[in-house]
Amino acid sequence: MLKKDGVTHTSITAENIECVSSGHDAKLTGFSAAGRTSELSKQEIPIICGFSAPEILLNAPVDESADIWGLACTLAGLCFGFPMFPAECNYEYMRMILQLLGPPSRSLLDQGVYCFETFLGGGSFGVVSKFKKLEDDSRVAVKLLTNKTSFTNEVRGLSCLRELDPNKSNIIRCIDHFPYKGSYLIFYELLDQDLCDFMAKRINKPLKMGEVRCIAKQLLVSLRELKHIHVTHLDIKPNNILLVNHSLWPFKLIGFGSAHETGTSTNITKVQTVGYRAPEVHMGLPFDESIDIWGLGCTLVFLYLAKHLHRFFVLRKNVLGHNYNPNRGTGKTVPSLHPFYEHLQSLDDLVTMTSDLESLAEQEDLKDFVNLVKRMIVLKPSDRIRPDEALKHPFILRGQYPNTSSHPSVCEKFICSTAIGVNARAADQIEERSLESAGASCG
Repeated sequence: MLKKDGVTHTSITAENIECVSSGHDAKLTGFSAAGRTSELSKQEIPIICGFSAPEILLNAPVDESADIWGLACTLAGLCFGFPMFPAECNYEYMRMILQLLGPPSRSLLDQGVYCFETFLGGGSFGVVSKFKKLEDDSRVAVKLLTNKTSFTNEVRGLSCLRELDPNKSNIIRCIDHFPYKGSYLIFYELLDQDLCDFMAKRINKPLKMGEVRCIAKQLLVSLRELKHIHVTHLDIKPNNILLVNHSLWPFKLIGFGSAHETGTSTNITKVQTVGYRAPEVHMGLPFDESIDIWGLGCTLVFLYLAKHLHRFFVLRKNVLGHNYNPNRGTGKTVPSLHPFYEHLQSLDDLVTMTSDLESLAEQEDLKDFVNLVKRMIVLKPSDRIRPDEALKHPFILRGQYPNTSSHPSVCEKFICSTAIGVNARAADQIEERSLESAGASCG
């Protein structure tokens, strides 16, 4: 009956078989570890020494045949009066299996077995490394988490994406996940660098308009697909957008540890990175998937300016619309932000600050970009442009003009045409100190 329903018990032992009052009938109990056979690879199956099938011990793919193994061990114990595998630990249990039945097949050993190659990065979430799969020499990215809650949250977020095609929706593909020796592993397809690293390798040189459009279109497709399945990402930022490879410039969205079904995250208050956080989140108000559009708008401006837009908000106004003095309440004098921000009074200035574009087409392209961003970064959530609308916006639909991809951006032109008197690294340090002081005052 379990096989017919597509369910595997995974824990068949004598303790989980109870006799009915008649004495000759029995019923199976202990379904706490049972699961859909097709989803067993995604759940943690407890190892029962002396009864679990070898594939469970080896963390290899499991199907309903694991129940046959457990039943055989149980019947042997009832028949002989002693356990078929009288082991006291998993190591001894596996050694007995090898002595009795010989080594497992090569295909069983190869599945799910990976070899570490190099460390890719890390942070508060855990560590990411590159591994090689021994079966076919393919490479994967493995995220190791030590916090069970973080692991559970990310797996829950990924489970919402099952009906999406990772390639068509420009979303990272999850290969597998399971606990391992007190930690938790999530296996992803191996991608390239994120947008922050990408910009850093360019020495923070702003992207061209055609390059910004390429990324914007792909991320809008991601948000459109997420909206279709009623999922909100909750953490759109440059670090969560990764380049797939350098040949075709495809990008994918990652970082689904905070993702929720839209409307179910009303009790969550700590979402989005501060610099890309929508006003309603700052104010503790209800929010929906439009906060992802806000985050994407801030990201696109970052790519075009090579500078974070939230520092403009700190200099001019905070997101509540009140005048803000970063010196107030800190007891210290906060250094000025980069001189570029002094000349940027509003997003419209991105157009007026560049008057020497080579063609009318380039001027219209820049105006369309600013218009799109202004429709993304709107205080009222219901007024923000939706992903499907944005994909029909003139900036996204505009063709690639001959010089559009090569003209310098606003920030690049301005910095090159003014005597700032401070090198880029010092300017960035000034900005960081200003931001930290502002954050302390806000707190």
